[in-house]
Amino acid sequence: MTPYRPWHQKFYLRCAIGVCLLALVAGAIDFYNNLEAGFRLHKIQSDLTYNPDWDTGPESPEELAALQSLLEQKFTYIGKGAQCYAFLSDDGKHVLKLFKHHHMRVPGWIQMLPLGEYKEKKARRKRAHLENTFNSYLLSYRELKEETGLEYIHLNKSKHLQREVTIVLPSGAEQVLNIDDYEFMIQAKAELILPLISEHLAAGRRKEAERGVDAFYELVVRLARKGAVDKDAAFAQNYGLLRDHPINIDVGQFGLSERHKSGEGFREAVMEATRRLSAWFKTREPEIAPYVELRGQEILETEA
Repeated sequence: MTPYRPWHQKFYLRCAIGVCLLALVAGAIDFYNNLEAGFRLHKIQSDLTYNPDWDTGPESPEELAALQSLLEQKFTYIGKGAQCYAFLSDDGKHVLKLFKHHHMRVPGWIQMLPLGEYKEKKARRKRAHLENTFNSYLLSYRELKEETGLEYIHLNKSKHLQREVTIVLPSGAEQVLNIDDYEFMIQAKAELILPLISEHLAAGRRKEAERGVDAFYELVVRLARKGAVDKDAAFAQNYGLLRDHPINIDVGQFGLSERHKSGEGFREAVMEATRRLSAWFKTREPEIAPYVELRGQEILETEA
């Protein structure tokens, strides 16, 4: 015979079971997120419609054929930034970057709530964030290809690429994407400059380390002369070497400013770059910090 339990004992038991189930579900979700570095398919999907301002024009038959050939490779997850998830091609020469749309739209749970003006303000902020990001990529593609290594951007959904691209997630699982349906970019794979300088110093290759500093300043000067302003605070991850050619890797926060092309604006750009680079090395590789400051001063004397 089943023992009698007062109603409140049954209520508490059910609550305890419910809490345990919720904890298990939350744990499973957290485990999956950690396993895949937070990547979820819905995060790179969007309901954006065609925008002529984001159109980069049709590719030539030769360009389209080369792009389609490139997209036949698999792309393996290598990391993420503020705007994108990054995947490296099988040949190690190209990085496919898929936009993190979940950061650029109002969360679904907020959309379902009767929040009125708050929801509208949040939607406007998210839209502004998306437009600023896309405009930065357009600027980089149109004006700064040599300085960014951008090879292709796709900001409007299309039908002409006709490729199913396989991406390999952090867990090793594979996901197939009809790439026409996604907003993405392709960038040449570069090696980060600042960690490379540290490697040279650790191996006693002082001259090679100094050449890395020189490459960094070469890029700073070229960007400033074109009026390009990088507003990204993630300094160390932004600069790379592509076959000894310096490029800016993270191009999601660029703007144009005529003021930085010459005069006081140019000086400010070089001085800010010197300050940030010197501060980075003073805490990690203090032996080369004086050379960083010396090169910055020489550029101010000769270029400004």
